[in-house]
Amino acid sequence: MIPRIGASVTNYGLAVVRQFDMMGVAVLNHAVAIARSRDKLRAMQLLTKKDLDIPTTVCTKTASHIDAALALVGGPPAIVKLHQGTQGIGVMLAETRQAVESTLEAFWTLGQDIILQEFIAESRGKDVRAIVVGKRVVAAMRRRAQKGEFRSNLHRGAEPEAIPLDQLDPRHAKAAIEACKVMALEVAGVDMLRPEAGRSSWRSTARRAWRASSGRRGRTWPRR
Repeated sequence: MIPRIGASVTNYGLAVVRQFDMMGVAVLNHAVAIARSRDKLRAMQLLTKKDLDIPTTVCTKTASHIDAALALVGGPPAIVKLHQGTQGIGVMLAETRQAVESTLEAFWTLGQDIILQEFIAESRGKDVRAIVVGKRVVAAMRRRAQKGEFRSNLHRGAEPEAIPLDQLDPRHAKAAIEACKVMALEVAGVDMLRPEAGRSSWRSTARRAWRASSGRRGRTWPRR
């Protein structure tokens, strides 16, 4: 079974995956691995434990800690993210301290948990997505955001461009495979910042790997 779980039905979808797993049905990505990939904070914790390079990330729950949190992430500007979310939903760029505080307080009032993350200006609006199957990168693309947009999600209008596998930066391929290993994902799309920024920022999606790899600019599959 290949799980495809919408963000709005994560808990229900995970319950279905667990049931199939208990019945002995072969499941491509197990429920625990999918849950890890959906929880941004948990994913960051696991990746840092294995020394994978990510932007500095802070979790805070009170306004009195905002200044300390901003100092840790080197902002403002800073990225504000919901703990869970896909397609760039719940990801905001706060340009000033006031914007950070207003955004955090709005989410806290709604009972949402958030993380504050370092903004890598050199990679604004652009990243690389690698599709990993097993222990191999089987496809890759560059994604470039629309003008005025900092998120490079295809659902936000970003333009995809296929990367031939022999032209994929080895650092990206290595980081993508290692990230999937840490998260215990057999099939996933791994999004990484461009190497010009001097680091790889990791985020995975266990759901839309195949759709994303077949963007308007074509596909790149491994040679046999």
